[in-house]
Amino acid sequence: MTFGMRRDDPTRYVMLIASLPYHGRLFMATQTPLSRRRLERRLAMMTPADRDLLDDVEGVVRWYALPGEATDAEVVARGRALLRDLDAAGLTTLWTAVRNRLELRTVVAALRRRHLGEPAPGPDAVWGTGRYLKRIRENWDVRDLGLGVPFPWVGEAQDHLDNDDPLAFEKLVLGRAWQDLGRLSLGHDFDLTAVVIYVLRWDIVDRWVQLDGAAAQTRFDALL
Repeated sequence: MTFGMRRDDPTRYVMLIASLPYHGRLFMATQTPLSRRRLERRLAMMTPADRDLLDDVEGVVRWYALPGEATDAEVVARGRALLRDLDAAGLTTLWTAVRNRLELRTVVAALRRRHLGEPAPGPDAVWGTGRYLKRIRENWDVRDLGLGVPFPWVGEAQDHLDNDDPLAFEKLVLGRAWQDLGRLSLGHDFDLTAVVIYVLRWDIVDRWVQLDGAAAQTRFDALL
């Protein structure tokens, strides 16, 4: 795969970025800063290759983008293939963003599997991605999965599962992803990375307003 945007062309997307409204604070949002249709109109400014990249990234990391019939092995394979493409293209920040999101998803999957009473995945099982698979497997019966240092919020997430509070659980996870993208956006103002991170944050806002009942109703009324 060949991506059109490079760091030696930092002004290609100045007009696009300038046309995108500020996201604001995630959990104060009652609707996305612009509709998906309007966002798509802005994204038409992208080169075809860069738009392909954006679609690939969204297809791997967006919460509701993965096809329901996909196996764990297929999902993992897609993520690893995207990481290889980003690494080959020298898109280091986007590589880190995708790696972090896949690791976040792996931790969430482990917590939910354990909450459902499932045993630890076997050493040959293909179920997650990242640096912590072995640690999770070896600490399956430890409350924070042995991840208290890299993921200090895991204990709080387990509390939400114990209290049967999926909205609080999802809010916590969305907040971690939001903060990670905000940190990675530093130094990327008018480049491809800035565009992709903006869209990934748009996806998080969209996910949040759909989860929150009152906000979802407000959004529906606004669309009408």
